[in-house]
Amino acid sequence: MDWMSRLLRLLIVSVCLWAVFAHARPAQLSEARIARPPFVSMNVYTRPNGQGVVQHIHRATLAQDASACFNLYSRHVGAIDTTDPRTHITFFRSKDCQGIPIRKLKPLCSHRSKVLVKAQSVSIHRLPPRGEQ
Repeated sequence: MDWMSRLLRLLIVSVCLWAVFAHARPAQLSEARIARPPFVSMNVYTRPNGQGVVQHIHRATLAQDASACFNLYSRHVGAIDTTDPRTHITFFRSKDCQGIPIRKLKPLCSHRSKVLVKAQSVSIHRLPPRGEQ
């Protein structure tokens, strides 16, 4: 009887999923895949693996192909994570993103990335979606 109830649950779940996705048009599904948040949010950790003091960097509106500069609270940068993987992140040794960049990153995903640099400011450049390049 136990296997029969599991089979019935699986059948109910598969029918529900089919009902949801059968009525969605392909255009709606492709729009959902490329939808990006209108804001850029990044966490900067002072130690690797998301440990240490965290600084939350949030820009409410950042247009496509635009950049913003933020000063960091601590010089030590151990790890970062972003909400938008289609960004270029550049670290500078001086305040206000002046001078020569010491590290440039292109995150491939929104998961945490180990960085290990000493920087005082960071520039975030938001790239256009892949279809618009």
